[in-house]
Amino acid sequence: MKGSFLALILVSFLSPAAVTQQPSSDPPEKDIMLRGELTHAIDVKKAKVGDTISVRLVNNVHANGKVIPYKKAKVIGHISQVQLPTKENPQSMVAIEFDKIEVKGGSDLPITATISTMTPPDHFLLRQSPSIPTSGDDAHARAAGPMVDNLGRSVSPPPAPLTQPGPQPRASNQRSTEIEGVDLEANTATHVTVITSSKKSLWIEADTKITLAAQSPAL
Repeated sequence: MKGSFLALILVSFLSPAAVTQQPSSDPPEKDIMLRGELTHAIDVKKAKVGDTISVRLVNNVHANGKVIPYKKAKVIGHISQVQLPTKENPQSMVAIEFDKIEVKGGSDLPITATISTMTPPDHFLLRQSPSIPTSGDDAHARAAGPMVDNLGRSVSPPPAPLTQPGPQPRASNQRSTEIEGVDLEANTATHVTVITSSKKSLWIEADTKITLAAQSPAL
């Protein structure tokens, strides 16, 4: 009788219904969107592994009830890989990892982040240079300057209609860039962003607008 009673207890103890499984990992952290501008240009011809990448914030950071004023903070990262163009391979590349938010007069906040978008600075489209991409206007008419109507009044040439389709969706690991000839690829597992250029040596102008998808245990 005692043996049967002990067997019943063991069966109940080992039964899957009696075992409660704990979650194996915490839920993933939500991305914090950071918007900023490069404080300096990135030139693949001069870049070295370990070089600092600095992005000044242009909006406050809001996360879990905390606010970081944008005027007091920068996102700091570093270059982790550089590839110069060669005759055999014209593609050039830099890989970037972001490490922290540097807060003026406060404690630095560790982060991991990848670049989501890159957009030329505002003045990039205003400079008179044939190498600057525009919004589809006629480069030859623009170079010719203002025209004159039959009354002698100056008339600016009208922009030509857009002939290129808008941005197309990319693969999940590809990110958006509005800089001609420049592509982004972000690895959310390793938190590395790879910036490549296949047309010419990679060069990203200072003040380029950047959106980062970031995570931080401190926020």
